[in-house]
Formats: sequence, structure tokens, C-alpha cells
Amino acid sequence: MRTIHSYMETADHRPSGFDYMRLILASLVIVVHGLNTTIAGGIQEIWKAPLLGASFSMLLPMFFTLSGFLVAGSMDRTRTVAKFLGLRAIRIYPALIVDILFTALIIGPFVTTLSWDAYFADPGFAAYLWNVTGHDIVFTLPGAFADNPQFYANLQLWTVPFELMCYIALAGMMVAAYFVPRSVVIPIGTFLMFVIVMAHKVLTTDWQATDGSGPMSGPVLVLAFLLGVNIHLFRKRIPCSPLIIVVLFFSSLIGFSFGFFDRIAGVFPVALLTVCLGVLNPKRIQIIKHADLSYGLFLYHYTLQQALISTAGGELAWYILTPVSFVLTFAFAYASWTLVEKPALELRKPLGRLEDRWIALWERNRRADPSVS
Repeated sequence: MRTIHSYMETADHRPSGFDYMRLILASLVIVVHGLNTTIAGGIQEIWKAPLLGASFSMLLPMFFTLSGFLVAGSMDRTRTVAKFLGLRAIRIYPALIVDILFTALIIGPFVTTLSWDAYFADPGFAAYLWNVTGHDIVFTLPGAFADNPQFYANLQLWTVPFELMCYIALAGMMVAAYFVPRSVVIPIGTFLMFVIVMAHKVLTTDWQATDGSGPMSGPVLVLAFLLGVNIHLFRKRIPCSPLIIVVLFFSSLIGFSFGFFDRIAGVFPVALLTVCLGVLNPKRIQIIKHADLSYGLFLYHYTLQQALISTAGGELAWYILTPVSFVLTFAFAYASWTLVEKPALELRKPLGRLEDRWIALWERNRRADPSVS
């Protein structure tokens, strides 16, 4: 039976499945939030729907698993922790900063119920700008979207601190791997994350946990990320086939249909499902060839949906909002890729040169002083 690694080799280690999955998952998140922003009860009502809630629950763990698998590949190609973190920074921060400034300086003043003087002087405005750090996200702007069913400006950003946490955890594992093999460090780190998730659910809720009527918790998403890292680590041993994909899909759906321990039973099969789908290699369409729009779709869609609802007077049907917001967000995502993300990724080259110089200096010092390790 073929393994994940053999699929990747067939596609010259650049299977198109991951590109399609990023775009599809980001598009489905737009659908979820198209419902969320138009329902007074919000996303809690969506998650209570049979099968629909379970299907939507799969999206974020799939996103994080995909990220873990691909970032693990980047980790293998990186010789220093500094470059690894630098690569993550240039992928996350430039577009995030532009999104925060756009929301606060362009969208906010036109949708707030406050005067512009009061809006810019409000402490909430300054607090919102600190979202550029990606830490401790503030979700509201002063007086913004007050007449909408949901008043948040950027609810989708709640996952960003956990994404950063994933990178920090993986960087820590890279450091530990200087002393212990990665094949030991990464599984142990993942097991510890699993223990933390279980302990958190036991200590903070009834042992049977919740009814599953809500998005995944952050620690579970970190676990999904680390599962992606593990799958990459053991990719030469893990089988993959169309039959396995079908079995994993239904196992994931069943696992996410129950609320026990934050639906953690679904996280394990959905992680492997994500990678097995990702290593498939259908022919790339033009937009997949020339741009990665997934991050821009993620960043801009929620704010644009809220702005459309506000423009419509605070009420807009989801079946109108979703396609209109998708087209608009697609344009913003393309602009983000062209003007911000792609140019930022050019910084990979100077990062590589800095890494080469640092390693050369370290080697020179080590030869001069054998006690340097």
C-alpha cells in the first residue's frame, strides 16, 4: 500500500492537494461566518444543527493540521530556530498588520455610531491596534457594527494566538532536538499537549464535557497542529489510499458529532484525513498556480461581511451575504497576496543569507575554539 511519502514523491514533494485544501477550507469558513454574522444567536446556533455542526467543526482542525504538516516541512529545510521563526513572522505579520490597519482606519470610522473624534480618542481604538502583535486579540471597535446581529469586527482572528503558540512550541522542539532526536521529542511533545487538553476539559467542565455547540477550543487546535507535524515526521510509514480517505471521513464525522472532551475523538482521524487529501495531486487551475489566497480570505472576510450588513441597515440574508462577500473578499485577498504577502515572502532570501553567515561564523569559532558547541 502506498504511503503519504510515496504520494509526495510522485508529485515532486509539491502536491496540489494542499493548495486546493487551503482555498476550499478558507472558502468554507466564509460560509460559516456568513451564517454567523446574520443570525442573532450567532455561531452557537449553527453548531447545534445535526451533521452540519459536525461538518463545520472539522474545518479549523483541518486548517491547523495542514499548517502543522507544511510547517514541519519548512522546519526540516531550516537549519536554525532563528530562521524558522523569521519565516513564520514574514508569513503571518505583514498581511495581519495591513488587515488591522485597514479595519481600524478605513472600515471603523464609517460604521461607528460615534463621531470620528470620539472614535479615534476611545481607548478601544488604541487597544484594537495592538492586534498587530497577534496576541490577546481585541474583537470590537468603538461603536462599530452596533446595529448588526453580531457586533464583532474580526471574530476570525481568535485563532491567531494559537497559531503563534504552535510555532513557538515547534521552535522549542527544534531546540530540544539538539539533544534528543526529533523522532522522540515531537511525539512526546504531542502527547503532553494531549494530556493538557484532557486535563483542561476535566478540570474546567463536567468530565463528560460539553454538548459540542461551539467552535473548537484553542488547545485542541494546537493538538491538531502537532498531529500534522507528527504525520510529516512519520510520513514514510503511514499508509494512504482512497479507501482510507473514505473511512477517515466518516470516522471524523462521527467523532465530531459528539461533544465529549471538545470533540477530541474526531481530531485524530481528521488530522490524517487532511494530509491524505493534501497529498493528492489534481491538475492546478490558474489561480492556484499563481497565488495563495487562503490567508487573505481568512483575514478579510469577516470584517467585509460585517461592513456589508451594516451598509444594508443591519440586516442581510445569509444567502445574499455569502456570495457577495466571497467575491469581495476574493478581490481583497488577491490584492493582499500581490501587494503584501508575495513581496514579504521575498524576505526569505535575505533570511537564508543571514543564516548562512551565522552558521559560517559559528563553524569558524568552533574550529578556533573546540569547546564551542
